[in-house]
Formats: sequence, structure tokens, C-alpha cells
Amino acid sequence: LYSVSKFAVGGSHVYKWAVEEGATENVAFTETAQWAPTHDGNADIVILQLGTNDLDNVIVLGDSGEEQYLTTYESIVQSYLRLENTPYVILSNTPVNYKNVDSTIAQLNMQIASKYGLPCVDMYAYTLAYSTEEITTYYNR
Repeated sequence: LYSVSKFAVGGSHVYKWAVEEGATENVAFTETAQWAPTHDGNADIVILQLGTNDLDNVIVLGDSGEEQYLTTYESIVQSYLRLENTPYVILSNTPVNYKNVDSTIAQLNMQIASKYGLPCVDMYAYTLAYSTEEITTYYNR
């Protein structure tokens, strides 16, 4: 018997980017009500697909934005790897969409997966074949 749960928080980010750093105001996923329940269950598998909302801020801040994204996302990954029930952790790049057409986040996610020996489903690369019109139509349903 399988149970699948979704804990997505639309508009949340990996990192709470400070407005004074030149980034847009936001909330970090780790500060939402959905964060704690993702650690309370006895999940056998955890799939993390984070980063879409962070792209603009990472690009604006350059190297310091990439470093902060990597550091914070790694701490999120580590929080699952340290769970007593040791779930199988899988990273998934966000698909290309009207907001995410740059490969920076996908590359950073692949770095994290490689560092921890985790699989990474490259939805970014898979969806590159779709036109902007097809992607916009899909997301605006």
C-alpha cells in the first residue's frame, strides 16, 4: 500500500532572499506550515523539486546568490538524509516554464545531487523541446 503526499507551497523559495540584497520579497519553504510535516512522517521516498521561484534572485545576485542557494538547498537535503527512517531522496529539476527558461537552477540542483550521490530527474532538459507557446498553454490551463 502506497500513500503519496504533496507539500508544495506555491510562491515559496529555497532561501528567504532579503529585499535589501536586491531580491524580491518572499518566504522560504522551511518557514511554511508544510515544512514540519515533511519530516514527521515515515516517508520511504522524498522527491524534492525546488528552485523555480529562486531563479530571478540567483541571477540578480550572481555568484553570491548561487552560493546561498546551494548552501540552503544542501541543508534541506541533509535534513532528509539525517531522518531516522533514512528515506530515499530524489531531486528533480523544475520543468521549463514561462518563468524558468535559464538553466542556472537546473545546474545547481545537479551539483547537489552529484555531491550527495542522489538521483536527479532532469525535467528541465526533458521539457526544453517544448515551444514557449506550448509551455504557456500548459501552465495557463
